[in-house]
Amino acid sequence: MGVRESRASSEGVSGILEYFGMRLSLFPFGLGLSFCYTYSTQRLVFNDVEGIFQVVQYLGTALSCIVMFFLSRRAGENLSTKRGALLVLPVLAGAVAMMLVVPSPLSNSNVVVLALGAMSGMFIGWLYLVWGSFYKQLDVKPAIWCVLGSLVLSAVLKLFIAFLHSDVIGAFACAAFPLLSMGCWWIANKERPPSKLKVERFSAKTLYTLKNMGFGVMLFAFAIGLFMSMGLQVFSLPIEFRIVAHVVTVAVGVSALFVAYRWKEDFEFSNLWFIVLLMAATGLVVAGFGEGTMGSLSIAIFTAAQMFVIVFYYLALADVAHNSSYTSDMVYGFGWSLYALCMGLGFLPIHVVTVELNQLALSLAILYLLLIALFFFMRVHQSRELRLFADLNPTLTGDRLTLLTEQIDRLAVKHGLSDREIEVILLYAQGRNRAFISQELFISENTVRDHIKNVYQKMRIHNKQELIDIIQGI
Repeated sequence: MGVRESRASSEGVSGILEYFGMRLSLFPFGLGLSFCYTYSTQRLVFNDVEGIFQVVQYLGTALSCIVMFFLSRRAGENLSTKRGALLVLPVLAGAVAMMLVVPSPLSNSNVVVLALGAMSGMFIGWLYLVWGSFYKQLDVKPAIWCVLGSLVLSAVLKLFIAFLHSDVIGAFACAAFPLLSMGCWWIANKERPPSKLKVERFSAKTLYTLKNMGFGVMLFAFAIGLFMSMGLQVFSLPIEFRIVAHVVTVAVGVSALFVAYRWKEDFEFSNLWFIVLLMAATGLVVAGFGEGTMGSLSIAIFTAAQMFVIVFYYLALADVAHNSSYTSDMVYGFGWSLYALCMGLGFLPIHVVTVELNQLALSLAILYLLLIALFFFMRVHQSRELRLFADLNPTLTGDRLTLLTEQIDRLAVKHGLSDREIEVILLYAQGRNRAFISQELFISENTVRDHIKNVYQKMRIHNKQELIDIIQGI
């Protein structure tokens, strides 16, 4: 019996890894170490400078990301992954972390601490951009495996960080995260070489979807920052509630991976945002019962919701970078600059407004922002150009595949398509790229391109979106 159970378990793990297209390795989860660097620099900073530290750190992240966006756009290539940056910047990030955490005369100066906080924020932005170059190489399923795995790893490590203090041990632990993260990135890139995908320009429908997602994320980030600045300080929570937040994150992250594996069809990205918004709204409602235990529990729930906003947003940016001709520095630089800026601005009102703010009014304002964010998220429609917005399983099965086959057969009769052209278009219409089609049909990518070009000429269309519109219109 034990042998059978062991074999079944092994086959289950193999099936999961095969589905996500990744090996069982911790190195692709190195993004989680970057999350830990953010968390530890905020929690372990010796001088809290009246809570303004998070504001300058998020603004520093926004600054570095937007600068890298413009530099990469001008250079036409990624600059965050240049050899000099990879050798120098993680060491500097570790040094800044140590100066923030170790009690010293420097930590008694608010100006120095805020300057170091801004610098640590800039390093955080750079770490996110570096990992963005890795995720640009991945299709959506491997990206989901790596990003959700990174979330789980970071939550587990945060359980240990919760017991650290602002001392030498805490400083060394904090300083190690950027170095370890870069080491994981280096090995993960060797394990997963860059793909050579040929991409197309996004249609107006896809751009509309991305704009709605962007507005929703910005509003949600601002609402999170505003909630966490309401006097319910995250890092002054009793340790048991911080542990609750991390345990909940681990549980939901593992559950999300299981759902992604089991729920292989009809997966809509907006469903994930709805779950996160529901978590945030639950935290807001719990906060309304007062301070003490309920207030601490609300912060724990909101903290878990914030981490899922980050990983889902990271997945969306990975999908855009993977399927566009833009450099990953441009995609992640622009995306993360918006998120970090809105988070920083959300923390800011509580520090700049001189009058005492009404907690009930703030809660209603946050709820209003969440409702508007939900409005934008519900306008995020499926797009055949972005796998994350369509489904997790690019290969259709069952009735959906039968229907698509029948539609393409009718088009073949009408426009005189050959058998090989039908095979190519059937895979192409499901979202498969040319590299996959060439491997599936044992033909070259140039031949795949020629078949698609011939189909376009016969049907008198010019791009993939027109093809999808004709198929859906039958």
